[in-house]
Amino acid sequence: MRQAAHEITTTLGSNSPQYASFASSIYDSAATGVPPPDELLFDSLNHFAN
Repeated sequence: MRQAAHEITTTLGSNSPQYASFASSIYDSAATGVPPPDELLFDSLNHFAN
């Protein structure tokens, strides 16, 4: 699953590095049980809203 997530974010990352970073942090959080910082979520949602 981790590898698949990496491949997905790498593919998307060529078009949207910010999204890749966001998705990657979400998978990291799922793996470690630690949620991503609220700032990261806010920045990513802000990015999609624009």
